Parts: sequence; structure tokens; C-alpha cells
Amino acid sequence: MIKQRAHRLFASRLGLILGLLALIVSQAPQAASACSAQTPCQIEGGSYLARTPEGWDGKSPLPVVMFLHGFDSSAQNVMDDQEMARDLSQAHALLIAPQGTEGRPGKLGWSWPGRNVSRRDDVAFLDRVMVDVSQRFPVDAAHTLASGFSLGGSMIWYLACQGHTKFTGYAPIAGAFWVPEPETCPSGPQNIRHIHGVSDETVPMIGRIVGSPTQPSRQGIVMHGISTWQRLNGCEINPPVVDVHGDQICRVWKAKGCSTQHEIVLCLHDEGHFYKGDWVRDAFQWMMGLKTT
Repeated sequence: MIKQRAHRLFASRLGLILGLLALIVSQAPQAASACSAQTPCQIEGGSYLARTPEGWDGKSPLPVVMFLHGFDSSAQNVMDDQEMARDLSQAHALLIAPQGTEGRPGKLGWSWPGRNVSRRDDVAFLDRVMVDVSQRFPVDAAHTLASGFSLGGSMIWYLACQGHTKFTGYAPIAGAFWVPEPETCPSGPQNIRHIHGVSDETVPMIGRIVGSPTQPSRQGIVMHGISTWQRLNGCEINPPVVDVHGDQICRVWKAKGCSTQHEIVLCLHDEGHFYKGDWVRDAFQWMMGLKTT
């Protein structure tokens, strides 16, 4: 009788322990292997893809590059960019590619508060992406870059202006604020590196009207956005340094000459609406060189 009671007590306690262990496992952060460059990481409101660098030991903290695809593209297209994949892998960076939401039938894009085609508050969504990334992977929080192309580049402008997650640097490519352009940003001063083609006809530097006649939208003027960041960063009286960087001519408002110690870079090239993977690599190297506190 005593042995039977002991066995029942042991079985009861074992069941309780196993139940607690199951609960702990279910509430633990998901393993990095749960999603990848092909298998989406699912979060509230959407998903993203993630590629770890080749040879990563699975535990060392990783700098992060989040790259937003352009209109009518996808997160998978970002992951399929072999040049970017190679360059960021060699830099030992974690590449994150969030998936846009459908604005027009079959067309993926991005939206922000106030945009008339909004289906999802993507500023809030991208904040959730980075929270989830930090739970799945060991992130080097002092070295994070947000970049994107075209409409994804515009989304980066708004993320820098309105997002709660603070990236070390922001590198929009061929995008801009949209009218009405914000005159101030709740996020405060930021490190900005913008790349644009002076022959870009899809997103001209002076902007253009797009959309239907009944619901037109106007792209903003790139230099208006740069002026906003000059003011926010305390760089109005700081003359830029001119730097020839490959096929680009860059004007750099150095952090040491701006009252907030943040940096602005405007890089222009002669061509049109496109991007190169090595531009993202260059932006990553720029971000890695920024002073962080």
C-alpha cells in the first residue's frame, strides 16, 4: 500500500514537472531554425524572411540589415539577390526582408499613417518585426541598418521619422517622403544615408503625381526631406564634405559638425531607377563606422 501511494505521488509530481517544462518550452523564444531565407517568420500582421551569414556559429551577436522591397516586388526577391546575399554574408550580417502588404490586387507595397491606400500601419509592423528578430536571433543592437528601394525606400524615410525602434542608420534608395511631407519627426535626429539617381523618372528627385485622377498622390521632393533631417540633426550651418564614392558623388554632413552628433549623407549617381547590392554593402559599412552611444 505504501509503495502504491509512493508511486502515485511520484507519477503526480512527474506529470506536474513535465507539464511545467512543456509550458516553458512553448513560451520560450522561437529558435533561429524556425524560419529562414525560404521559410517565413510569422508575426502579428505579416511575415519576414531571414538569412544568417555563412559560417555563423549560431550564438555570436549579429549586426542586422533590414531591407524593404519595392512596389510589386517581394521579400523573396530580396533574398534571391545573390550579390546582396554574398556581400552581407561576408560582412557577417543578418539579412531581414519583411513582406509588404497588398495595396492593389496582386501588387505588394508599403503604407504609413496617412497614406490613402493604407492596409496596414507598416511603421508599427516593422517595429514588431525587429522585436521578433531580437527574440529569435542574438542581435548586435548597436549595429542595425534599415534600408529599402523605391516605395521601400520611402517606407524607410517614414520609419526613421516615426518608428519606435531605433536603428543605428537608415539608408533609403530611390524613395522619398510623400506630400504632405512631415516638417518634424517624433523619432528625433537620425543617421541618414540616401542614394538617388538624377535621371530617375519613376521617383524623380523633384517628385511627381501618381495614382488615379480621382485619388492622386504626389511624391515629395528629396531635398525637402534632406532639409528636414538637416534641421532635426542640427546641421543647417554645417557645410557638407564632397566625397566621390565609386559611381556616386556624395555630400556628407559630418556628425562632428552637427549639434546632435548625427550624420547625413546624400549620394547621387547619373542613372535612373534601380539599386545595386553593393550599395547596400556600402551603407552597411557606413553604419558600422558610425559612433554609437
